[in-house]
Amino acid sequence: MAVTDKVQKIASAFGCKPIENMLCHEQKQNDLDGEKQIILNPAPENRSTFATCEFAPYEVYLIDVFITSGEGRTKKSELRTNIYKKTGTSYQLKMKSARATFSDISKSYGTFPFTIRSCEDERQTRMGLIECTKMGVVQAFDIQEEKPSESVAQVTFTALVTPNGVERITQGVAFDSKVIKTEKKIEDAEIRQLLETSTKIKKKPAAKPAAAASA
Repeated sequence: MAVTDKVQKIASAFGCKPIENMLCHEQKQNDLDGEKQIILNPAPENRSTFATCEFAPYEVYLIDVFITSGEGRTKKSELRTNIYKKTGTSYQLKMKSARATFSDISKSYGTFPFTIRSCEDERQTRMGLIECTKMGVVQAFDIQEEKPSESVAQVTFTALVTPNGVERITQGVAFDSKVIKTEKKIEDAEIRQLLETSTKIKKKPAAKPAAAASA
């Protein structure tokens, strides 16, 4: 769990913690939840049983890090979510509204997340989702809450593993050291060296064509 431990060290240096049991998934075509996963701040019972993985060239990962000033534990909010996605589980739905909703989801969104607000009939969709979520063919992205007195920050980017290193290929809001100030600093030399590593792979210059032979 090298990545897990390094994220933990960095957060600790700033007096924070990653949100417990958050997962970063390998990304594949039409599959946002690949088999390989990185767990952040695992609970003790998960740390000993979580399947670790080895990174390989040309794999892509969504790195999604939530850092909190609190203890790292959130709870399910009473607020109702509007975001769902198919799970890949098969089940013969009983209700007509559920079958119609699942068919519309499959045609319009496939395996990708969607919001109810983007559906043609929100009321019908919400009704059909009751059985879909109960039977596990659709997953709800439940809203999680931290204590009101704590702050939570999110950093998200996509990383491509190459034979020459790891390159960040997409990024959300970038960290701006001119805006965000802190009295904390990282003392660990290994972590400091890691953070100074470039996420842009230097491309080798193209080979020059051989000079034409003189007549």
